[in-house]
Amino acid sequence: MSKLPPFSLEKSWIGGRAQVSPDNLAIIEDNESVTFQQLYERSICRARQLRALGIKQGDTVASLLNNGLLAVEIFHAVHLCGATLLPVNLRLTSSEIGFQLNETSAKIVIATEEPFISLARKAYNNGDCLPPLVTDSNENRLVWLDAEGQSPTTGGNIFQMADYSPDIPWTILYTSGTTGTPKGVPLTARHFGASAMASLSHLEARQNDRWLGCVPLFHVAGISILTRSVLIGASVVLHKHFNAEKVSRAIDEQHVTQMSLVPTMLHRLVEVRLAGNKKTETSLRTILIGGASCSETLRRQALDLGLPVLRTYGLTEACSQVATEPLSPKQNDTPQLPEPLEGIQVKIVNSAGQSVHLYEEGEILVRGRMVMDHYYKRPHQSAQTLKDGWLYTGDIGFLNEQGGLCVLNRRSDLIITGGENVYPAEVEACLTLHSAVEEVCITGEDDIEFGQRVVAWVVRRKNSIVSDEELQNHCRKTLAGYKIPRKIIFLPRLPKNISGKILRDNLYSRTSSWGSEEKSN
Repeated sequence: MSKLPPFSLEKSWIGGRAQVSPDNLAIIEDNESVTFQQLYERSICRARQLRALGIKQGDTVASLLNNGLLAVEIFHAVHLCGATLLPVNLRLTSSEIGFQLNETSAKIVIATEEPFISLARKAYNNGDCLPPLVTDSNENRLVWLDAEGQSPTTGGNIFQMADYSPDIPWTILYTSGTTGTPKGVPLTARHFGASAMASLSHLEARQNDRWLGCVPLFHVAGISILTRSVLIGASVVLHKHFNAEKVSRAIDEQHVTQMSLVPTMLHRLVEVRLAGNKKTETSLRTILIGGASCSETLRRQALDLGLPVLRTYGLTEACSQVATEPLSPKQNDTPQLPEPLEGIQVKIVNSAGQSVHLYEEGEILVRGRMVMDHYYKRPHQSAQTLKDGWLYTGDIGFLNEQGGLCVLNRRSDLIITGGENVYPAEVEACLTLHSAVEEVCITGEDDIEFGQRVVAWVVRRKNSIVSDEELQNHCRKTLAGYKIPRKIIFLPRLPKNISGKILRDNLYSRTSSWGSEEKSN
């Protein structure tokens, strides 16, 4: 693709694309398709409705929406208003949602279906900020959910777009923190523009591409599909959620050329293709696999089925992709390491912050225009993570002589299960609130389907009795389902070094010597 976008990135992206290629299909969802011109008009309509609800430049609009046309329209409409979108992870609990709504001072929350409407209402009990709840009426208008006798909001025929402000984030995406407190990552048009252009160039994107969007639009991977499609003028085949059978049919019947999946999704897709003996030629050129490590066995299975897998490394703080395997016609050869995308610098440093030699392990640092400027309202953590223009990822890896990046460990203690990040500190903080728990350590255990699953190593208080089921139910009250330990191991004590630090690596190797009492699945 061209090195320059066909319109200014400092103005309305969807408006610019509608001017350049109004008749190109933008979104294909089930039996409904809309062009970029239609999507622009629908987004303007939504922007008018947001304005009528009082949304102005600089405000934050929260959404609890499944993948769908409404979510896409709201994404663009919020930007047209000069506001910031807070796309909430639908798997969070009400307390986790309440934390995000309070911290961002969201003006409204958009939710259109259960259980998310009820979840939003429960979130209001977890803080002082109580943004009004908004839903979608039968007339396709945003309305106050609880307003009695109030007609659907309306707007004038003329919509004046907000002035462009490079400092107002397009989105705030929350990522878990090693301290157990989630951190907001503000991403602006500059971040999305730099990321999208680098990705499209690396993948040799074309205007006739069709990108299958089955990853959630509350993750940076999902939002990045939307931004890439607008910049290149390609279509998004949008699925409400991941369904392996439906994805397999889309590959065969809808001329899909690009996809983004996590290993769990790929595992299920491979199972479906194997069961159906689907080894036919397809239009697929690329399946980006990120969010967790992809085993060589799974990669080989996919390639044998004609699924062109490219492993990619990215993170929310860098607005998605950082390094991706190069395109290669020899898909079955020894895999090449992911290469940093154009405009992204990667270096490896030791504990003293000094660059290391090739193949020497160290912390992965990233620099580029797509890297976040700071964490939302977290100056101390921002200063720890961003130094001299470099993002200190906390991930461990090395570089080879071709500049390829090998990621060995993701954020040291980070657990990635089904593409979702789980930080041990957050789960540990929850479990230690239980009266029967003296100490706890959370680790990840390899799982063929989900990549990893959460394991809790628990020391009970003296004379206390508690079951694994009771502890799981305790976690379920405040943590998202994917964060709940799938296995709980009770120990008389945890292995520690001389300074009292828990030796996580020793837990599995020395379970017998530390006296494991019981396990549960």
